[in-house]
Amino acid sequence: LTRLEDSSGGYTEIVSTGANAEIKSLQVPLMALNLKALLMLQDEAPLQENMALLRRAKDSGAITFVSLRGDTQYKAVQHYADYIIAREELDLPDAPNLVRYIPDQSEKFDAAFAEDCFCGALAACLQAGLDFSSAYKHAQTMANLAGARSSSLERFPYLDTALTSMLLVEAPGLGTVAVDARWRLYYDPARVLEIQRQHGIEVLASDWVHEVMHVLRDHPARWVDLREPPSRARLFNLAGDAHVNDDVAELGLPILPSDVTFARLPHESGCTRAMPTEEVYQRLLAIAVSTPVDCGSGAGGDRRGWEQSIADEQQDGSIANDDADIVREETARKVRARADRGDNVPTALMCWAGDYLEPSVDWRSELRSVVSRRLGQRAGTTDYTFTRPSRRRVPGFTFPGMAGPAPARVAAVIDTSGSMTAGELAQCLGDLLGLVRSVAGDGAAVTVMSVDMRVVDVVTVRRPADVPGLHLLGGGGTDMTVGLDACTSLRPLPDVVVVMTDGETPWPSSPLPGLEAAAVIALLSQPAAATRVPSWMRSVPMR
Repeated sequence: LTRLEDSSGGYTEIVSTGANAEIKSLQVPLMALNLKALLMLQDEAPLQENMALLRRAKDSGAITFVSLRGDTQYKAVQHYADYIIAREELDLPDAPNLVRYIPDQSEKFDAAFAEDCFCGALAACLQAGLDFSSAYKHAQTMANLAGARSSSLERFPYLDTALTSMLLVEAPGLGTVAVDARWRLYYDPARVLEIQRQHGIEVLASDWVHEVMHVLRDHPARWVDLREPPSRARLFNLAGDAHVNDDVAELGLPILPSDVTFARLPHESGCTRAMPTEEVYQRLLAIAVSTPVDCGSGAGGDRRGWEQSIADEQQDGSIANDDADIVREETARKVRARADRGDNVPTALMCWAGDYLEPSVDWRSELRSVVSRRLGQRAGTTDYTFTRPSRRRVPGFTFPGMAGPAPARVAAVIDTSGSMTAGELAQCLGDLLGLVRSVAGDGAAVTVMSVDMRVVDVVTVRRPADVPGLHLLGGGGTDMTVGLDACTSLRPLPDVVVVMTDGETPWPSSPLPGLEAAAVIALLSQPAAATRVPSWMRSVPMR
């Protein structure tokens, strides 16, 4: 028995016995049956107990529902229950109070669970004052959505935290399903019913998984990092959809003919699943591609006009940024645990989980430690220092000048020799993207060198959006010493040098002149090569 009090001193009492076939009618206290009460019964309980409760409810004026999964109690309860809910296939004579529930026929659909959702939603809507037609449509919609999520939770238990963190928001007329940056799932009731009628509950399960993948992969923040015009957000959405829908298909869920996949992207774009979403976006940007999809701000871009507020101070149960990180970490741990057990987990999702839990390098942490060790400073900023004396001269005295911490100076040497596979080069671009993101906010740039036996190309990258468009040139033999030597010619000298390689290269036995104070990191696609990296360098395996 639960009593809910309001500010005026009034209260509502809620009695729930749960799904207990041994329920006795006297367990429901008399005060719980009144004109405002709503009583829901199922035919799992004995007919004698159900009839006793129905008679008491009728005398008190309470609204009554009976959910039937068979026909044995129908004749007895039809004159006492206000509403009788039964599946469409049950052979029952029509009656004014008979409500037909149309369950999905999929073998992977928990019909009993969905029927419970239907009954609860119908009762809640009628009690809230909706007319029967509207209440029925809403209940059918909620049963389909709840059943689809239940099916996904059962088949993909590693997604349970993420899926149950999503908040449902009805959006009539939207014509699609979408997600915002606070993990709210927007649905159009008419579309839900139409999709279920034409394609079955499995497509609705695909909708749940599709939208949760957008926010798990943090597409909103990744779009912000690109610093692109808002008008291009839907193209980024398209690029993200290609990855997400391939994951959905790999899970064995259906995708519609209109859904974007890599196989359906324009051939001339050259896009492959091995590319990060940012690179797919840049390639699609270079050609004329229509952007019919809009999955909401959860797929990247500003708040849409039909979305609720995405400000962090919202208290509606939706997920704020800090909470989202907790959900992502827990989901990543479950993904990895299930993958270790041999469960069906998409390859891309396993890679995401590994990168999230154990990124190759925490670039922000690395750069913070380097900058704290370095005293690189620039004039005209925030504090006094004797390392840069003031221009003001007084005989016998030395005055400090004004200075402040300078951005870290970073160089990336990428192995483009013939031994590097396309997958390894894609990994290099992914880590380069993380490196650029970590320094771009401070106004710093990364000097990127393509190196085989010689320095083939040198470019300066200032924005994360520039990384996917890089062309890594080379293809000859391997000698990363050449790249390190080229770093000694940079002015100013770098604080951090990251060498991205498979490790099949000669290394200098000691720091090169000019790099003695720099942090030099060998980022290895082949972890076994770490034994050949000299002790004055730090080796880190790619994930």
